Amino acid sequence: NKVADLSSSQLDKFIDRAFEAGEALGRTGTEVIQATAIFKQAGYSVEESLNLSKSALVMKNVSENIESTAAAASDLIAVMKGFDLAVADSMSIVDMINNVSNNLPISFGAIDEGLTRISGTLAQTGTSIQETIGLITGGFASLRNVEKVSSGLIQISQRLRGIGTDGEAIDGLAPKLQSMFKEIAGIDISDTNGELRSTFDILSDLAKVSDDLNSKERQLLFQAASGTRQVTVLNSIVQNWDDVSKAIDKATNSTGSAMKENEKFLDSIQGKTNRLASSFQMLASNTIESGAIKGLIDFANALVQVSDKIGPLQTALLAITGFTTLFSNGKLAGTVASLGKSFLNMGKTFLMLPKTIKQSNENFIAPMQAG
Repeated sequence: NKVADLSSSQLDKFIDRAFEAGEALGRTGTEVIQATAIFKQAGYSVEESLNLSKSALVMKNVSENIESTAAAASDLIAVMKGFDLAVADSMSIVDMINNVSNNLPISFGAIDEGLTRISGTLAQTGTSIQETIGLITGGFASLRNVEKVSSGLIQISQRLRGIGTDGEAIDGLAPKLQSMFKEIAGIDISDTNGELRSTFDILSDLAKVSDDLNSKERQLLFQAASGTRQVTVLNSIVQNWDDVSKAIDKATNSTGSAMKENEKFLDSIQGKTNRLASSFQMLASNTIESGAIKGLIDFANALVQVSDKIGPLQTALLAITGFTTLFSNGKLAGTVASLGKSFLNMGKTFLMLPKTIKQSNENFIAPMQAG
């Protein structure tokens, strides 16, 4: 509620919906609430955040690498904001990653990490999320290192635009690349309006003519486009273009993939365990009122404050009396809260006794003795 600022009744309704969502997904209601808070902090409305939390938790269920709710939510936020995708598109992201990882030699976690790292950069070049997944898959096929593939794709995209690793324009690089691509490979890296084409479109054309280049032409062009350190990434993507194409196809035709996979999770031991844990959480939420908990805390605090003043035995007797009263009354929250306040006042009275006795002595006893 720190980030949502809901009224008590709104919060109660939200909690009920969170536990219902957790039950349906095989996660706990607490996890739904945690994920919702993360999305709300990122600027989404409460309703949007609740819907996004469902996508994040399905993502956690079907991935073999994502271990925390926070990680799933944060990764989803990065990809959505990177590609400027709407809330309604969140589950499609999970569908794409899941379907590609199920059908090509790359893990869910590797695609997720790659997208999280490069979504903003590739989206700015006009490359779609499906095409980005394809490029990550092609690079990973040979290198088996998604961090290296991600770094390489960022650098390739920047260099094609004449920009260095520091984000500054490299003088003369853009026209040089345009000339080399045209002369060596017959590829226009700009469209008819003079705008640079997407990274994917340029690399797609390069893959088509790569086998027609001799070793010297290939080396010159690839190093110019990627830089010496990242040329292995470009080589891997071009050599494994079949995987790039298959990944794009699987990403494009992936609707419903994640929820279908989630059904398997629901039937797993972990899924059933999560649902049991969520049921216990919901039971506790419905049984123990916040007022009761606050009253118990006040009561305990009062005991601590006065125990050293009136002695442990008297404190224990008062506590027993208080709890007997507490559990003989059906209205748990009101009783505990009232008892806590009463006992605190009693404690304050005990603490004031020495001062009261002293004052009485000064006002009455001492004058009488003097008379």
